[in-house]
Amino acid sequence: MRIVAGKFRGKTLLSPEDDTIRPTADRTRESVFNILASRLGASLDGLRVLDLFAGTGLGMNFKDPLLQDPDLRMALLQAINDEQVINAVYPGDPTADALLSPGSPYRDDKAGLYPKFDLSAAQQHFDAYLKRAGKSSETLTLTHFTSPALAQVAQILQAQLDKIKGLTIKLDPVDTPTLVTRLTAGKFQLIQGSSNLPGPDGLFNTYHTGGTSNVYGYSNPKVDQDLDLTRSSKDPKVVADAYGRAAGEISKDPLLRLYRYYAPHLWEQHNVHGLTLTTFSSGVGVYWENAWLGK
Repeated sequence: MRIVAGKFRGKTLLSPEDDTIRPTADRTRESVFNILASRLGASLDGLRVLDLFAGTGLGMNFKDPLLQDPDLRMALLQAINDEQVINAVYPGDPTADALLSPGSPYRDDKAGLYPKFDLSAAQQHFDAYLKRAGKSSETLTLTHFTSPALAQVAQILQAQLDKIKGLTIKLDPVDTPTLVTRLTAGKFQLIQGSSNLPGPDGLFNTYHTGGTSNVYGYSNPKVDQDLDLTRSSKDPKVVADAYGRAAGEISKDPLLRLYRYYAPHLWEQHNVHGLTLTTFSSGVGVYWENAWLGK
């Protein structure tokens, strides 16, 4: 590991012998900052940087006939051991315990968190599902990315969920375009998904029954009521409280069970103003027509 630019360019740094950190390759870092320099100028001094917290996790298709059963969904949720995923693939990163990250101004732990890992409880929910469905076993398919890290995550999730007696998880590895196509078309049962920018607009678009980015078929009257309130009320406190309640309710029975938060970055020059961010199924976008330059 070495410094690739600046006053100490070329200086070698001692790297930890374990996997507590994962340094980005030299060429990747050089490429990233060459792109930034070509667009923003040689000096990055004075730039404003915004961290956009979101996450990656296991998505469930609420329109799928099997996954419409709340006991089956809860069995899956309580069989996920996110600490095992993080320790194996992303060592040192914090685990996700709710839809919103701890730093979100809208997070309200009293409103709801993710169901905790409890394999015994998961088995009870699954047995209740089997009894109601008149079945002795069930098979679900997990569509996942083929990249090494995400494929490893899928295999870990498969092993965790397969610990539920009577449940079999089949893996369906596909390339990114195919996964995104299936996601947006709703042609999946379980899928590796991501949540981008879980702020006000992102929450409404993704989790409201009529949301423009609601590709998981999620529908919850309590969530809709609070999200509608965020659009109708002009009281900032009322709006913030409504977002907190909605996010907590979603966390109790999420369409996307995050196991890891992540933080992409937005870089802008100090004289750039008015950038408005939006989300869609495959990433974060910017309304450039709202931007303007100052002195």
